[in-house]
Amino acid sequence: MDHFEMVEKLRQKANVSYEEAKAALEHSEWDLLDALVYLESQGK
Repeated sequence: MDHFEMVEKLRQKANVSYEEAKAALEHSEWDLLDALVYLESQGK
């Protein structure tokens, strides 16, 4: 799965903007589960 697909998948699951999803994935070194946990910890 490329980065664009990962951002889109996270956007759908977390209901966040493209920028928020991309930032969360970059923060978590492109790990979808870690990015989702990170977004939840940020209250998103």
